[in-house]
Amino acid sequence: MLLIISAMEQELSRVRKALQNRKLTSEVRESIETHVIGIGRRNAQYRTNTLLEANMDLTKGGTGPPSLLLLGFAGAVDTSLRTGDMVLANCYYQTNNDCAEPDPTMQQHGQAVVTQIDARVTDLASLTVDRIVTNPANKATLRNQYLVSTVNMEDYWVAQVAAHHGVPFLSARTVLDTANQILPEYLLELSGSRGQAIGVALTSPWRVPTMLKVGRQMRAAQRTLSDFAITYINHRRLAAYSEPPSMQ
Repeated sequence: MLLIISAMEQELSRVRKALQNRKLTSEVRESIETHVIGIGRRNAQYRTNTLLEANMDLTKGGTGPPSLLLLGFAGAVDTSLRTGDMVLANCYYQTNNDCAEPDPTMQQHGQAVVTQIDARVTDLASLTVDRIVTNPANKATLRNQYLVSTVNMEDYWVAQVAAHHGVPFLSARTVLDTANQILPEYLLELSGSRGQAIGVALTSPWRVPTMLKVGRQMRAAQRTLSDFAITYINHRRLAAYSEPPSMQ
């Protein structure tokens, strides 16, 4: 079983559409679940834990634990990164300098997939923060202090829950906002509501150019995430078929 999770619907919507449009066997479809867990530490811990507890009965059937793949956007703090670049961090730091790591096999599969979709990629560490990082000065400070390439709000906490359950975990993200870009805090508040976005456009028209720019960036990031997810699923399936049978 492959559990694919995201903090926001926007990070997962294109992947879900791609899965619906692909001609997948019933066996493959039944082996994949997609879930939106919500933004930040509390959601990441509680909803991931609930999801994994519900799937632990698979272990009892002899199929082993599920694998957990987090798809999402990331904010760049490294000035060399561009919107749409893939992030397969080799370490998920938290602000106390503790580090959680991805499953080595899933990371290896992810690196192979990136070469197939012809995307730029970084495997430098990421930092899990407790709030959106909105301006270049703060991004530069985090980059220099923690030596990371990107920031997000869930990776470390999801990795900790996965490790507690003995579940292989990988975070695969794409860069949304670049290191030199100012990202207004109100955009996070609009992440789950089209109606709110329309309201902001009507009452604060001066914000529309920024919203349009971020919208274009989001679509580019969604394309990369979707390409990665579908290719990863296929790569994982082929890798499973190519494994030698275990000795009884």
